[in-house]
Amino acid sequence: AKITIKSIIISGGVSSMRAASCVILVALVASLAHGISFYVPAVEPHGYAANEEVDINVNSLRSLSEILPYDYYKLPFCKPTHIRYKPEILGEVLWGDKVQTSEYRGQMKKDVACQLLTCDVDANNAEVKKNVDTLEKFINQGYRGYMNIDNLPVWNNDTTIFNGNCQGSIPKEQLYTNLRGYAIGVHKNCRGKTLINNHLAFRIEINPVVAADGTKQYRVVGFTASPHSVKHQPDGGDCRDVPQFDPRAADIVPLTTDDIRGDTKMYWSYSIQWVEEPSIKWATRWDSYLRTGPADTSNGIHWMYIVTSLVVTVCLALVTSLILLRTLHRDFNRYNNPLPDDEADEIGWKLVHADVFRPPQRVQLLCAMVGNGVQVVAMFIGTMFFALMGLLSPAARGGLLTCIILLYVFMSFVGGYTCGRLLKYFDVQEWKHVFLCACAFPFTVCFFYFVSDIINATHHASDAVPFMTLLTVFCLWLCISVPLTVLGASFAFHQLPIVNPVSIGKLAREIPAQRWYLQPWALYVLCPLPPLLAVFLELKFILSSLWQGMVYYVFGFLAIVFVVWVMTVILTTIIAVYYMLCNENHRWWWSSFIAPGALGAHLLLYSVYFFHTQLDITSPAATMLYFIYMGLISIAYGISAGALGTVASMLFARKIYGSIKID
Repeated sequence: AKITIKSIIISGGVSSMRAASCVILVALVASLAHGISFYVPAVEPHGYAANEEVDINVNSLRSLSEILPYDYYKLPFCKPTHIRYKPEILGEVLWGDKVQTSEYRGQMKKDVACQLLTCDVDANNAEVKKNVDTLEKFINQGYRGYMNIDNLPVWNNDTTIFNGNCQGSIPKEQLYTNLRGYAIGVHKNCRGKTLINNHLAFRIEINPVVAADGTKQYRVVGFTASPHSVKHQPDGGDCRDVPQFDPRAADIVPLTTDDIRGDTKMYWSYSIQWVEEPSIKWATRWDSYLRTGPADTSNGIHWMYIVTSLVVTVCLALVTSLILLRTLHRDFNRYNNPLPDDEADEIGWKLVHADVFRPPQRVQLLCAMVGNGVQVVAMFIGTMFFALMGLLSPAARGGLLTCIILLYVFMSFVGGYTCGRLLKYFDVQEWKHVFLCACAFPFTVCFFYFVSDIINATHHASDAVPFMTLLTVFCLWLCISVPLTVLGASFAFHQLPIVNPVSIGKLAREIPAQRWYLQPWALYVLCPLPPLLAVFLELKFILSSLWQGMVYYVFGFLAIVFVVWVMTVILTTIIAVYYMLCNENHRWWWSSFIAPGALGAHLLLYSVYFFHTQLDITSPAATMLYFIYMGLISIAYGISAGALGTVASMLFARKIYGSIKID
């Protein structure tokens, strides 16, 4: 699809930080690409001749309140005798988004007033009656049917629930109308009984084009559906060869689950309206989908928040620069040019020069965590690069998730190199520590994903991963990720060691009592707040896209916010470490890692708030899955912030202690 990229150039940052430089480079590339359009590789437009058959496929059943997705044909819908499946990439399999054939069919440019599905009606009615309790349960849980035509997903056309005639209140997540998929029924609170949406009114927008051979063809550029509950006549005569059929007519009687429990004969039906839209090109057909998400419709909020964040970050940078440069300049003058009558007593951060680079406790774990964090940051930068280049269009189904997995695997070299450099720096270069880096975070992800897969498999969810797919993911880690980590560490081990600007004393200096705001608990509570506030709005949009069925594709804004976040993490950590050193606390290594992100604790707390205020998840399985996934995201956030903070603090300490004279 053709995507217009919005971004601006952000200048500044810490030039010595490789991660920050890479992020600024991404923002620069995005700004240079402003207004440039890209086509997604391997996604070619398909033209249909008039009256040519157009297949309407089905995907899955999903609910905003239950999280667990299911196979579309888990419910007793009318289905073909032989179901065909579209080949899937890794991301589609993990997401549980299968593409299957259906009994819904259309002919290009041929409107259909009402058409009954051609499956065995008697056999289907027996199946519906047998599974009516399950169908009723899924309807009341707000499940929606996902379909697609020409790789374009169906979207509800903003039709109100039961044409706005609900007499009671229904769950808030079922009030959303501008969402992907269609409601398979109407909640029992609406009319006192559960209604089955057995009629779908499709509106398919097409764009006329002239093919290379001169023939006129049509391309699908829009696909919406309006679901209706219709109690057809016993013989289905009201939907056979009729010139007109209005499912909203006042004389239409809705179909309830109680009718199914009785002797009512049920029919599945649909209508199709083809609408020519010359103004919508195939390359921009996804624009209307992308504008449905709040992240794209609220550009003014985006810019206001970004400008506010930039102003706060610039002010933080200026205050930091004034405080540090002024204080450090005074310190440098005092330390390097002492007065003749000065007793040259060491005070302030110079007092701990013999301990500032002393290896911390559990240094091997610190090296592994920093390596894992740098790997996650590198993966994110790579994903942002491909997204800003337009190579991760939603038209490439499962492409984003596949890209994240593969980039994380291949960025193992970067994580291994970072871990190896730190291991050699601390003189603990052993291969067992490298394998700790290769296994620490990936093993955590694999373990909890395996737990979530067991939950999905127990509930027969469609994103329960088959054994061969699990084996594939395991092989990606064991056969590619681990060797790349070892290769990166080996490369680091063969480089010259990093030399400290000052020597380390034999005995560690005693640390005096610290002020309350320099206590570990205060640092871990206060320092993560500025970075989290820098990404708060974008985080809300991302969580809405992930858990509320919205669409998120404003990667230009996300790139800017990421740059702001990196700068905030670095500045916040440097300030904290500087004042720790000024108060003669030389145990700053772990504080520089934990303080910027608190290992994701703040993000996890926000996810709890989001769960209780924005979602309506009730089942224990769905709740467990939500917190497993958000826990993994929080850990990734925490180690990423920690890696940036540790590397920035290390460079800062080396810079200031390399600028003074030590007797």
